[in-house]
Amino acid sequence: MGAHSLGGVMSQIYIKDKPEMFKGVIFTGSGLLANTRAILDDGTTEFSIKTPSLTLGGTKDGLFRITRGAVSYWHQITNISPKQAGLHQYVALEGLSHSSFMDSSMLPSAVTD
Repeated sequence: MGAHSLGGVMSQIYIKDKPEMFKGVIFTGSGLLANTRAILDDGTTEFSIKTPSLTLGGTKDGLFRITRGAVSYWHQITNISPKQAGLHQYVALEGLSHSSFMDSSMLPSAVTD
């Protein structure tokens, strides 16, 4: 499944209850929700979502806050529990914005100018 922006939020709600239906999910301009992760006793992060995910974050997103991307990277890559290592990947794409993942003709000129 591929999901962009708010679609990333909605897809997580859907796949959490049906993990067997999906081989994976790709998020663009979105990320794994804070309520899908927990900090274990050893201090590492574990996600309740068992479906593998790939988050593609633009370094100049402009809508998905840079701090949310940094927090997502930390939980998914740096602090991930060894038993989930590699399950939820995060790739930062230099210079991409929120609209890089979509048809920018749909955006108002105030956003694209």
